[in-house]
Amino acid sequence: MHLRGPDDEGYYLGAPYDNCFRGDETSLELRAGQEHISQVSRPCEVGLVHRRLAIIDLSLDSHQPMASADGRYVITFNGEIYNYRDLANELEKRGVRLRTKGDTEVLLELYALLGDGALELLNGDFAFAIWDKKEKSLFCARDRIGIKPFYYVNDNELFLFASDIKTLIASGLYTPDVNIDGLALSFAFGMSPRPVTAFSSVKALEPGTWMKVSKQGAVEVKRYWNIPVGTQDRTMTEGDALELIEAELRQAVILRTHADVPVGVFMSGGIDSTLISALAFDQGASAEAYTLGFSKGSCIEDEVEEASVIARHIGIKHNVRSVDPREYLQEIESSSLGYEEPFYSVSPNYIVSKFVAGKGVKVALNGLGGDELFAGYDYYKWCKVWEGMKSFRGLARFGQLMPSSRLKRVCGYLGCDSATSLHSLLFLKMPVDDLNSLFNQRIGVGFDPVECVSELYAQQVPCSSAVEALSYMDLRNYVGNHHVERTDQFTMMNSIEGRFPFLDHNMIEAAYTIPAHLKLKNNERKYLLRKLSRKFLPEQALEMPKKGFSFPLNSWMKKELAEYVRDNLQELGQMGVFDPSTIERWYSEYRQGRRPYTQIWQLVSTNVWFKNFVSSPSFGD
Repeated sequence: MHLRGPDDEGYYLGAPYDNCFRGDETSLELRAGQEHISQVSRPCEVGLVHRRLAIIDLSLDSHQPMASADGRYVITFNGEIYNYRDLANELEKRGVRLRTKGDTEVLLELYALLGDGALELLNGDFAFAIWDKKEKSLFCARDRIGIKPFYYVNDNELFLFASDIKTLIASGLYTPDVNIDGLALSFAFGMSPRPVTAFSSVKALEPGTWMKVSKQGAVEVKRYWNIPVGTQDRTMTEGDALELIEAELRQAVILRTHADVPVGVFMSGGIDSTLISALAFDQGASAEAYTLGFSKGSCIEDEVEEASVIARHIGIKHNVRSVDPREYLQEIESSSLGYEEPFYSVSPNYIVSKFVAGKGVKVALNGLGGDELFAGYDYYKWCKVWEGMKSFRGLARFGQLMPSSRLKRVCGYLGCDSATSLHSLLFLKMPVDDLNSLFNQRIGVGFDPVECVSELYAQQVPCSSAVEALSYMDLRNYVGNHHVERTDQFTMMNSIEGRFPFLDHNMIEAAYTIPAHLKLKNNERKYLLRKLSRKFLPEQALEMPKKGFSFPLNSWMKKELAEYVRDNLQELGQMGVFDPSTIERWYSEYRQGRRPYTQIWQLVSTNVWFKNFVSSPSFGD
């Protein structure tokens, strides 16, 4: 928790104390009037605890928790409001006198003025809670995409919330236990679809929603923003679309390069992050680019060459870190704490964040969102085939009865009634039969992961095309549940704030007005972004094949991590949650090349997760 906010610590205790306290970094002793907080024994109606990663207004004036000018409201806020300077000007025109130069006070006074209506005016990544002393209520909200996390437990006697689940556990007020259906969904999709989690009683506040908790424990939840499906402007030309994308992306980058600390860019050799780097440099930002590569003797592909070519063309300072894959093996236990649910792979985000933090950078721009908004994945090419099969859905379903597993899978895709269900089926990591066997029939009767996601996200969503439907589900169940969650965990573990220009809500709203046929023109993925990139990037770089950056996990599992894998699988089989014979059979099939390594690593990470989060958690520090 210290790394999430290394710069400042603060507390607010409600009545009968009704005071904010500041932590002393050396003694961590806090004073409530003349009392040490450790001696405070009287219960209070609310307690807010904050650790600050200072990005805007580094002075103690922006210390949190912060009380409003009239004293009625107290806020704890994680994230950034990128348009806070414009909002501050509007507040001052209304006679509000601001005491600080930061975004926290702007957010607080805007809420004091407009209530939940303030959310519509915010451009930012945020999760916050505001205590109303008069109403005795707690107002909580989360940004539109869910870039900043918000977890809570509500057992009618206590409402407990935090930026991560580790903090809920560390509080000592929540005893961790397993939500079996949530864990099964984590196996099915790589992470439980929010608001569900793998922890019993723990929920996530969904992106684009606010929640109000009364003193009596009554909870009101309301959505204030939806992904804007069904807004395509079919008269838009290609030229109009390119101008729109550039204008919105430029503005998003300008807003996200503003900080009172050093800013960097996570840059691979791909279009999205390099376009962000080019625009940042073009706007005069002092940001530097950071790229991971493998050491020359590793024989593993990376994108250092592509990134270097682009950096020289742009003129941006380029920092490259060569990683020996064995280095990650030494960090594997530490990095596992960033996965608050079992995960089927390992992420380079921990290593790159550690690298960037070592350079003194506290803000890092990220190219996430380009693929999801502009049809960047291979499965978008399925859209025309799937739409063309509309008259043959019944025949495709009949094909699922065939003995060939590959044919059954393809027919399953083509037989989907909706493009949103197609997306869920494409993302399904394990079939239901495997899940039932693994969980020894402990999951709920009629458990259907695809239907579960459909009920959560795809009810009465008026998508106007299959491309739009896949993009919608990418944002809801892939970006919102996977990418931003992992990135926030690993960046904040290294005291870095991640920022995502493509996920600016104005950028998203603009992207959804662009006709789908322009995004996938001539079946070329990310057609518009590729064309826009030619304005800023060398043709040589655009023609280089994308290789990505990933660790050789499968190879490690057979060599360096073989004993680690076996030991964890053996421990998992003795836990009583999973069927031991299924674990043994899967591992045997994996060694024979008949089961993907990702499913075995999911089992390994599940055992590590149990030890770290459920059996013997130790997050007190």
